[in-house]
Amino acid sequence: MVQYHLLYHKNIYCGVFCFFRNFNLASKNLLTKKCRIVIVNLFNVEYKKVIIMTRLLVLAMLGLKPMTGYDIKTMLELNDAERWGGVLIGSIYNALKKLEKDGYIEVASIESTGHRQKAIYQITEKGRAHEQELIIEALEKSSVVYPTTLYSGVSFAFKLPNDRAIEALEKQKKILEHEEKAINAGYEAKLIAMQGEMPALTQLAFDNMLEIVKVQSKFVNQAIDIMKKNNSLE
Repeated sequence: MVQYHLLYHKNIYCGVFCFFRNFNLASKNLLTKKCRIVIVNLFNVEYKKVIIMTRLLVLAMLGLKPMTGYDIKTMLELNDAERWGGVLIGSIYNALKKLEKDGYIEVASIESTGHRQKAIYQITEKGRAHEQELIIEALEKSSVVYPTTLYSGVSFAFKLPNDRAIEALEKQKKILEHEEKAINAGYEAKLIAMQGEMPALTQLAFDNMLEIVKVQSKFVNQAIDIMKKNNSLE
């Protein structure tokens, strides 16, 4: 019940990645072939989403103006893209190489700073068309994410001592409070960057993120209240 599973898919693919990295041969044998296939498929689906969103955000940044990889990374960090976009900021350099190879971006010029050189990328016409395809795909596909980990924990909370279950949910409550503060901080930073004029759709996105956090916080608080009223969860 403490595990964070709110707005993003990051905990799924990171968890599966760590699962395989720390797997030894003995533990592998405990899994059925079917189970391993399910895990691999889950990882592939979530990883593909990250790749698509990273490509879209990189193309969107270059659609504004030519930039270096570092410029794009800085912009995405400033906009807290890992939180709302579900991307891994460090993966943009691989995305740049792949996008250049596919002809969606190109090197506009080389910037020299001392002994270092940086490539300045610009989007191509083919890249603009691909960007629109990715935007349409992002708008069409459902992105409903249920807090399945939390639901599972609540469903089997009766197997724990009541006070232990409440303690676990209190930790979840603190995590949600931290998330709400982080979203508000990101909003303020974005507002300053936009010089006080937040685009309507960006405002809508921030409002939606806060609403989702508040809905889950309400769920956790109600679960705690129910547990406190009952000495036993059985």
